[in-house]
Amino acid sequence: MVVNEENIYKEHACLGKFEDCVIDNSRKPRYFYQEGSFSYYIGAMWLEQIIDDSDIQKIPVIVNPKIENIDFMLMFLACLKTPESAKNFNDIYKIYFDKSPIMYKDQKNLPELEPLIIAHFIYCLEPLIQKGLKHHFIYREDNISTIKGKLLFKKQIKNNILNKSKAYCRFSEYDKNCIENRILKKALTICQKRSQYSELNAKIGHCLAVFQGVSDQVVDWELNHLKINPLYKEYKPAIEVAKQIIKLQRHCEGTKKTAPPFWIDMALLFERYVYSTMLKEKEWGDIIYQRRYRSGGIPDFLLPSHHLIVDTKYKPQYITEDEIKDIRQLSAYARHEKIRNDLGIEDDNDEHVSCLIIYPEKSHTLEADKSKWSPVAQYKSFYKIGVELPTLPSDL
Repeated sequence: MVVNEENIYKEHACLGKFEDCVIDNSRKPRYFYQEGSFSYYIGAMWLEQIIDDSDIQKIPVIVNPKIENIDFMLMFLACLKTPESAKNFNDIYKIYFDKSPIMYKDQKNLPELEPLIIAHFIYCLEPLIQKGLKHHFIYREDNISTIKGKLLFKKQIKNNILNKSKAYCRFSEYDKNCIENRILKKALTICQKRSQYSELNAKIGHCLAVFQGVSDQVVDWELNHLKINPLYKEYKPAIEVAKQIIKLQRHCEGTKKTAPPFWIDMALLFERYVYSTMLKEKEWGDIIYQRRYRSGGIPDFLLPSHHLIVDTKYKPQYITEDEIKDIRQLSAYARHEKIRNDLGIEDDNDEHVSCLIIYPEKSHTLEADKSKWSPVAQYKSFYKIGVELPTLPSDL
């Protein structure tokens, strides 16, 4: 079933035609669609539509970013530049290769998926390459000039009865052409063909040089039955992403325009993008990210040197108005004893903790200088500041 224009939406679009769609229920349920509206996720998913009391039909839908021409690929690249903001990168997106693919008419209606996975793959490869590629022993048979390993008498007589300078032997070699490296090499060759970002292309070329001498020949049963040796823990995340690249190629090369169901968490991506931006500026000082408190929630950022609580809100409406629910949330953090202690404030100190909300806004730079922040009316020591997100050229 092809996605119709009527089933292409923006984030947070409100309509009451689908059943709730849970995409992650591991700790706290995360919803792609809930109670009549889409959440902060973009992507392509199958949703259940109630036709009448007894009939439910699965409908393919596409959800695009609510911010026009946002270049979330550059946001991903920014996140991957620092180990802190790149940690648990898999939480930002998910692809369902085990579900029916979704057909679409126009690539412009579908968020880019392939560049995202390529960027993630290169990030996963870097620590693996720094440590060195895995090698293993393989057995070979060859007619060589000196005896090596075990002499194979039958083949020696057959091939060298008149040639005394040769020895037909079976021997072992320490080689890097193992299945794990072949899967990674296969994914790299696909990345080289399909990447359109110069920053990624340079890194792909460097990685391919390391894999020189490794074959890129892989068959399906090797992909499906591979078990990673725990001694090579760096291989596990890289292999998982490499498999996704190989599988995704089948959708891209098919005659029909299809994509596996997938989602990207834009609120979490915005949070990580802000984190990577803050890490580049020394003025912010030490940053405590996403520390969990038993009875006080999870503040996005704590900045002890500023006695400051920072929360990201992927809500452009902060340009013109404030949201009381968010203000109450940060105000509760500011009164939490353990959070205040982590900010370096003693229990007997009644100092007001400053709170800052960061939201997306054009032509704004994120700065640690408090004089650049906008005070939130009627609330003491409460501020907000916009940060500009990378955008695509308007003609794309």
